[in-house]
Amino acid sequence: MEDDPLINILALNCLGDDCRLYVRQVRVYKRAHLRRILSVVTFVRFQKSAPAMKVLIILALAVAAQSAAVVYHPAWWPAASAYQAKDALGNYVFGHHDSHPGGPSFHSESGDISGKKVGSYGVKDPDGKVRIVDYVADHEGFKANIKTSEKLAEDHKDPAGVTTSEVKPVAPVVYAHPYPYFGHPYLVAY
Repeated sequence: MEDDPLINILALNCLGDDCRLYVRQVRVYKRAHLRRILSVVTFVRFQKSAPAMKVLIILALAVAAQSAAVVYHPAWWPAASAYQAKDALGNYVFGHHDSHPGGPSFHSESGDISGKKVGSYGVKDPDGKVRIVDYVADHEGFKANIKTSEKLAEDHKDPAGVTTSEVKPVAPVVYAHPYPYFGHPYLVAY
């Protein structure tokens, strides 16, 4: 449970010259089946004096420094979109589009009562390779046209009657967003 936050809480109670410093470590579990709080309490009892207060300040600084954590923000990307429709005759259309920065993808297809299906799907790999497949499936069989930005060997140019063509890579989309596109670490003291 490394990603569950551990919080240190300091409390100082003084009554006259008798003081107690309470240090409480609280771990809050984020998972639904473990949604509980684990708490460990320790305390130090001392007499209020100048050297004891110096020790108290050093101890408080040490606890605060130990509880500083590196926080990573998750990457931001637009939500996926999907659609589907079907009529009483058996005609349909569906599709989805996902703009995940690690590799956006899409798929769309339509079909009719005669069994003909027309569609396309594609993906862009994190290394920039693009693959798009346009297909038709009907009573004559399955026919696909593959467009790719990869360099194909000559013996793979036309496998099984599939036509291939080259896709020119496009420049990546740059979003003007006030928050960082990818996560970055920075220190936060709890």
